[in-house]
Parts: sequence; C-alpha cells; structure tokens
Amino acid sequence: MTPLLPTHNQNTDTSTAYSVVSSYVAALQELGITLSQRHITLLETFLSEIAPSELPLPTTALLGTSVPGELHVGTGLTVTQHISSAIASAQQSVLFATCFWADSESRNVLAAALRELSSRSVASNKRVTVRIGFSSSGVFQKLFHPQTERGKTYAPSTWPGLGLPSASELPGLDLEVKSIFFLPFSVLHSKFCIVDGKQLFLPSANVSWETWLEQCTTFTGPIVGTFSAFWDKIWGPSGKHPMLLQTPQGKEVVPTIFLPHLHHRYPYPLFPPPASPQNIFFLELIKTTSHRIYIHTPNLTSEPLSDALCAAIERGVNVQIVTCRRMMLLEQLVTAAITTEICVERIIKKTKGIQGKLQVWYYEGDPVVKSHVKAMIADGEITILGSANGDRASWYTSQEVNVAVFDKEFAERTRRELVQGARGGRLECVAGDGELEE
Repeated sequence: MTPLLPTHNQNTDTSTAYSVVSSYVAALQELGITLSQRHITLLETFLSEIAPSELPLPTTALLGTSVPGELHVGTGLTVTQHISSAIASAQQSVLFATCFWADSESRNVLAAALRELSSRSVASNKRVTVRIGFSSSGVFQKLFHPQTERGKTYAPSTWPGLGLPSASELPGLDLEVKSIFFLPFSVLHSKFCIVDGKQLFLPSANVSWETWLEQCTTFTGPIVGTFSAFWDKIWGPSGKHPMLLQTPQGKEVVPTIFLPHLHHRYPYPLFPPPASPQNIFFLELIKTTSHRIYIHTPNLTSEPLSDALCAAIERGVNVQIVTCRRMMLLEQLVTAAITTEICVERIIKKTKGIQGKLQVWYYEGDPVVKSHVKAMIADGEITILGSANGDRASWYTSQEVNVAVFDKEFAERTRRELVQGARGGRLECVAGDGELEE
C-alpha cells in the first residue's frame, strides 16, 4: 500500500496544515473512515504548530494509517521474548532499535534469536539483513562516544563484548551494530523493531535486566513504512530489503499519527520544550479532551505536561495518572532537578477543590517492582503509545518515537490490558478515591 499522501517537504504554516489535513481526510474517506470535526481541528492545529526543524520526515508522513495487532503486557524479558520469536522467523530483514543495551537475560534471548535466524537462513541458502541500533550501554561508552550523527559502528570482532554471537556463529546474517549518543543527556530513547518491512513492534522496554511492567504493541500496514523511513533517516540506510506494506486481508485500518521527537543536546532550562510532533500533539490533545484522560508513565517531571493536565482538570476533565515513586531517581534529579513525587504533589495542591477530578496511583509490586509503561488515552478515543515518558528528558533532550491511534476499540482494549497489568501489583492512591477500574 502506498502512503496516503505524497511526501514532499514543506513548512507547517496554517494554510499548509489545512491543505495537508484536507487531503488526509479525503484519503481516509476513500477507505470508509470519517474523522469528527473535533479531530480534524486537532490535526490542523497540531500540524500548524510544529517547528519545521523538528521534522525528521516530511509533514505528510506524520499522517497515516495502521492495523493495530496484539498488545502484550508483561515484563521487559517477556517483551523481548515476544519480539525475538518474530525475529527468529524473519525472511528478509530485521531493524531493531533500543535505548539501553545491558547485560541481561533479555539480551541473551535476543542473541539466541539471532543464532536461530542465522541457522534458518543458511538452511534456506540466503542471508537476512539485520541492523541493531542502541544509544547507551554504560557510563564509559557514553563518555567516550563519538559526538557525530553517524555514531559508532561496531566491528564484528567486538560483537561478543556486546553480548552478541560472534560473526562465525551468524553466517546467515548481514549484521550491522551501531550506537548513537550525544553528551550530556541526549540518548536516543526510541524503541521499535521492524520485521520484514511489514510488521512493527512498539515496546516500552529496553534490552535490560529490570523487572518492570512493560507493554509492546504490534502494528501492520502503512505505519511500518513510516518507521522504516525514520530508521533510514536516523540510523542510516538499512540495506536492500523489500517493503511489504500491504494491509492484511480482512483487517480494518485506523488513522494513526506518527509522533517523533528529535534529540537535543542541551536541556534548555529557561525555554519552552521543542515544538516537536510529540510535544505538540500531547499538548493539543490534552487541551481538546473533554471528559477523561488516562496517563500511565514511569515518571512525571515535565512541567509543560503537568501544567496541561492541571488546565484540563480546571476545565472539568477527569484525569487519572498511574506512575511510580523513586523511579530512576538520579536521572530525574540530573535532568529535571525535581522528582515525580514533588510534581504530583504540586498538581494535587494546584487542583484542589476545582471542578475536575484528579486520581493518582503509585505503582509498586513484587516481583514486578515498577511500571515502565508509557501511554495516554483521551476520551476513550485516541491512544498514544511509544517511548516517551512524562519526564523532562523525554520532552526536551531525548529522541523518542510514538504513535497516536484514533480508534475507540483500540483505546478500550489498551486501557483494559494496562489496568489489568497495573492491578497485578500494588496501587497506592494518593489523590482521589476508589480503585483503578478497567
């Protein structure tokens, strides 16, 4: 399937935004999809407020469709196992991006999948293209990392030191391993995997050891092509591999917006957050929500986000937040000079006694000790999933990728699965009353 809209570069002024959205709405109508006027206005405002410098792809590439598939809720290990089963069965290509790359059982699982894939490829007399990109594997790696967009490509002789099989164990793979990082705080925090150019996995989990609550959603359809183009833009050409973007027969596509956020080397402490697709969409969606917002985030230290949530509560919107205490505490202090607990307390005080309703739960569990899920659902209609936390790093310095899915059924399913996952641990209610309901 070709993209809904032609891809050409442009500035996102108001007239251009209206034109792009009008073409998008017409293309959706040909697919039997009708957007409400409220959602059309949301998209027009969204596009018109993005800074052109914050666009890794043409504006038209942000507006697309997808077929949402399985939503897996588990731990980082089960998410990696879920993705690795698809990697081991790949036919042409695998593009795997993550932020943290740490010695862990998850990394061992991924290495085993590569060995299995290589064996299958050799048996079929072919080679599968595999590209792995990560940003952080340790303090010294970051301190001495090349400060260029090209990053660092790892020689095959160094793969075992990264926890990967040796080159001699992978004769069936055309493998390249690369890392990109910029001092002081600019990690590429995005996490996604594309298998055979037709299946996208969008997890919250890194390749790491923590036993945290995580999610991974699978998508097919045109959104896969958008993520593939993003890979080529950030990580470099991924090699020749077919792009099999046909929508599976009998599956209904839904409007899906691509929400990237480019890295920024410095935290801009005295300025608003970058006007990236991610930031603008979050803020505009919160601004236009009329009934309820459900947000699930490991941390909440982004002042623009907390201010937007307070404004929504003041309008009468019910806001539900699931987050964590003492989650990556040092990172919070270094990047934001504040903690989630302080931000939550400020929101509670600021909105006390006003029209809307605020409910906040801190998640903690055993053995799943913290929640690393990143999600927001607005009015039970639009769901944002991806790598962005509600913290200052994700809103200012880190590179992120997210999608916004316009579909009530998907929103309902996502909320149900995430709430069930959260209720598997202990939820401490610190604002509002009652249980977290599906």
